[in-house]
Amino acid sequence: MDDYGEEWEVFHGTFDGAVTYAKLADGAKFAGNNIIINGNMDVAQRGTSFASPVNNAYTIDRFQWNFSGAGAVTITQDSASVPDGSEFALKVAVTTADTSLAAGDLYGLQYRVEGKDVAAVKFGLSTAEQITLSFWVRSTVTGTYHVAFRNSASNRSYPASYTINAADTWEFKTITLTGDITGTWNDSENTVGLFLFFTLAAGSTVQGTANEWQAGNVNSASGAANAMSSTSNTFHITQVQLVVGAEAPRFQQRPIGEEFALCQRYANNHNLATDGAATGMCVLTTAARCVLPLSTRMMKAPVVTYSSGASGYTALNAGGANLTSTSITTSSADTTSLTFQLTVASGLVQGNATLITGGSMLLDAEL
Repeated sequence: MDDYGEEWEVFHGTFDGAVTYAKLADGAKFAGNNIIINGNMDVAQRGTSFASPVNNAYTIDRFQWNFSGAGAVTITQDSASVPDGSEFALKVAVTTADTSLAAGDLYGLQYRVEGKDVAAVKFGLSTAEQITLSFWVRSTVTGTYHVAFRNSASNRSYPASYTINAADTWEFKTITLTGDITGTWNDSENTVGLFLFFTLAAGSTVQGTANEWQAGNVNSASGAANAMSSTSNTFHITQVQLVVGAEAPRFQQRPIGEEFALCQRYANNHNLATDGAATGMCVLTTAARCVLPLSTRMMKAPVVTYSSGASGYTALNAGGANLTSTSITTSSADTTSLTFQLTVASGLVQGNATLITGGSMLLDAEL
């Protein structure tokens, strides 16, 4: 076996789709063209552990937990055992099993690709291009799994199959398909151009025919494994890469600063103590209005959650005291800045400048 093959199999990896030295070498032309953001699970602005996340909750940046059913999981940014080239993997650990799937039950990890990022695939046209998805995966449950490719309306789907051959062992997978030549597909900014859905378990009504485009919201096919069947089950994934073309290049790791900025287009967890204070003016002795410029232009005007709570913010008033907030509200938010008002009990000097130096907020502009 050549050196590349030996490297891929350090973690007992297996190859789906005949990954060869030639393909990997030719894949160098795709350097930096991974459509997936945070495919190596390095950025976790919302936290590193999520117990019983609700449906469509974001966990590790850009990856959602999507489900319908009685089961529950804990999702973590895991570093216990990962493939070469990774520091982290996304780990799903089953905490409430679903041993008998109802017809509409569905569990999986979802990634929303912005329309502009897949415009080159030419979905919906007769000239649609081939795309290749690759990733490292590990599960305690062996068998057939599926990754669903769906349009934004979820009425065109392609459940691509892959096999986990050995329990709790890292395996490298590749999936190549031609984009859908029918249906309606978004290819502009600020829209979902493609859903990727890594299915862990699926009931009969969300199953279809594997490895072909079809009408409907289809995420799996008959005979698939049920990774939700036991509280002993785990599922890990990392180095997720999607490129235009029929070849699987070596995983292209972006510089961490670039990866972080790409994530901040969709979510920005800003800590005023470490990431930069907000500046403003005291409009009353009990209120200061402040502006926070954003380091990265966001995809759309964000929804703001003040994650430190009403009393978690500190106003440093020029000529006055360092005061703790009693409430905080958004005045306005756009793609480049946030304006908010901080209220304190008393003690601000009206007309003086102020700094908000403590507390944090999550700005959410996800698709």
